[in-house]
Amino acid sequence: MNKRITKSNKKKCPQVQGQVGTSNTVNQFHDNSPIAQRARILSWFLNISPRLSTLEAREELGIMSPACRVMELRDMGHDIITDWEQQVDVTGTNHRVGVYVYMGFPTTNQAKETYHVTHKNG
Repeated sequence: MNKRITKSNKKKCPQVQGQVGTSNTVNQFHDNSPIAQRARILSWFLNISPRLSTLEAREELGIMSPACRVMELRDMGHDIITDWEQQVDVTGTNHRVGVYVYMGFPTTNQAKETYHVTHKNG
């Protein structure tokens, strides 16, 4: 049975505490915890490409809902912007997908404050 998602029943990303992780886990899919997923995303950004699309996160990293993990990384201070583009999935279907672009990690308090002010509403 399909349930229609409305504003009142739409789930939000759960609040997750914890460290990002330090090991290279791009090819390790056995641990599907939020910590492991954030580590895979960061490893992708730092070792493969500063750009990661929703389709790549699903197909290459095994992360079905990368938006939550990206939001958590932003909350930790990582500067990640979202672009939108059309991409074709493995079935040949065209989708408008988010493409996350890693801009780095703000190192100063002023940069962190600027980040939170400019990204407060999205």
